[in-house]
Amino acid sequence: MQSFFDNLKSPAWWFSVVVVGIVLSWFAAYVKEWTDRLGGTVSRRWGERTAAKAASRKALIKQLRANPHEQVMMGIEALGDMIHGAFYLGLALATLYISVQAHLQWIAWVGLFILASGAFRMGSGALTQLLLRDARRQAMENR
Repeated sequence: MQSFFDNLKSPAWWFSVVVVGIVLSWFAAYVKEWTDRLGGTVSRRWGERTAAKAASRKALIKQLRANPHEQVMMGIEALGDMIHGAFYLGLALATLYISVQAHLQWIAWVGLFILASGAFRMGSGALTQLLLRDARRQAMENR
C-alpha cells in the first residue's frame, strides 16, 4: 500500500496518467460514431424482432380463440411440459445430493444441466399457459 502512495508523489506517474487520458479521449472521439451506429442497429433490430413476436402471438391467439379443440390440445401440451419440468427438477436435486455425498464434481455439473433443462421446460409450459389464458380472456371479452 505504501508503494501506491509513493507512486502518487511521482511526477512520472502523473504524466503517464495525463498521457493515457489524452489517448483515451482521442480514441473515444473516433469510436463514438461507430458505437452510435452499432447501438442504433441493435436497437432497430430489437424493435423489429419484438414487433414480429407480438404479431405472431396475436395471430396464434386469434387461431386459438377460433378453435376450442386446439386450446385443449395446447393445454395438454403445457401440462406435459410442466410435468416433465417437475420431473427434471426432482432428478436434478437427487443428482446434486449424490454429487455432494460422493464428492464428485462432474456429477454436480450434470445435475446443474438437468436443473437448467427442467427450469426451461417448466418455463415453456408456463408461457404456453399464459398464452392460453390470454386467448380465453379475449374470447370472453368478445362474447
